[in-house]
Amino acid sequence: MRIPSTADRRRSEVPGIAHAHKRLAPHPDHDSSEIAGRRRTSTNAPPLLLPQSKSQPHDDSRAAVRRFDGFRNLLAGSFEISRLLPMAVRPVINDMVEPLQQKEHMKYTKDNAQHYAKEHFTGVWAASTTPYRPDLSFDEEAFARNIDHWIGALKVAGLFITGKQGEFFSMSVPERKRSFEIAAQVCEGRARTVMSCSDTNLDVVIDLARHAEKHGADWIIVHSPVLHFANDVEDTVYEYYRHLSETLDIGIAMWNHPDCGYIMSPKLCARIAELPNIVAIKYSVPREQYAELTRLVGDRIQVSTASEEEWLDNIIDLGWRLYLCSTPPLLLQTAKNHRIHEYTKLAFEGRYAEARAVRDSLEPARQAFRKSRPAGTPQAHTKYWQELLGQAGGPVRRPLLGLTEEQKALTRRMFIESGLSGS
Repeated sequence: MRIPSTADRRRSEVPGIAHAHKRLAPHPDHDSSEIAGRRRTSTNAPPLLLPQSKSQPHDDSRAAVRRFDGFRNLLAGSFEISRLLPMAVRPVINDMVEPLQQKEHMKYTKDNAQHYAKEHFTGVWAASTTPYRPDLSFDEEAFARNIDHWIGALKVAGLFITGKQGEFFSMSVPERKRSFEIAAQVCEGRARTVMSCSDTNLDVVIDLARHAEKHGADWIIVHSPVLHFANDVEDTVYEYYRHLSETLDIGIAMWNHPDCGYIMSPKLCARIAELPNIVAIKYSVPREQYAELTRLVGDRIQVSTASEEEWLDNIIDLGWRLYLCSTPPLLLQTAKNHRIHEYTKLAFEGRYAEARAVRDSLEPARQAFRKSRPAGTPQAHTKYWQELLGQAGGPVRRPLLGLTEEQKALTRRMFIESGLSGS
């Protein structure tokens, strides 16, 4: 069997998206008959056209792959030849070919990953959610439609795929890989992606990262490891990211939140930022800490935090160019109302007073969302709010709790008060 080229994979079709080429085959770990039997029938959304990317490589890696095409096709390019190879040789051939296929996607080298990210890892990004059907299976078609809406109608610059908002902790590894494939294909040539490869198992992190790179992710993001007995945190965490940097070529964003059991110090983050392919950090800490880190790293990496309310001040005061990110760009904007996008653009142009006016005009929507959000069910509330906006939401998986009927009624009332329902 011929090993598919990158061009072959990019021509494949995302479920629910019309395309001139062949359909995307289900992931080999999926039960395709099961997926086919669970098609969502509640929507009649028209097919969407997936455009082709015209981007060019920024290094010689793709040329290197092309030089190996003859070798690859000779050894593994057809079923007949593959059958002639000894079983012991086949894994060796695959190990030689797979890194070359991964590099074919890369738009930067490991050594210039930070420079490339400073230029391109910018703007308003959003954390994706993962739609499930009533039977809790992953709704691939709805996921593709949501992404198309987010990067098209809502003008989101990039997507953070299957992080905590996306319930990665309740997804199987094949499902997470599939979400990467779909996101990369829908976003190709239109928006950028950072794939969440966080996991408590380092082998899973690396496996996900290599899959993300192979299928066209721009970057990956990896949460700081959960340390149940948090001793020698700084050395442990530094070695964790150093190992990832050494093992992988793709650009890596750090991610630190107190829910892992500790907060990484600004000095530790700055030390890790000296590694060549560490390109950014989502730093969910008080402002004084991320402001200190911004000063320490200078122009080396992008620093960001999840708070949309602090985003404009961070552009003005700290020179930030990246909002990385949470769900507000998906929940506080509509096809006719792009105020987060608008005030960001105004701020980047130095029109700060106008930007503040637009930012402040969103406060009724922020307050309505906040008042309706139960403390214990953030993902379920987010998904229900998405449905009120006309996006695909669906239920959450255990261990998360769904909304009660009373909570849904409150959310509907607050949604009307938000001013988003008619926009």
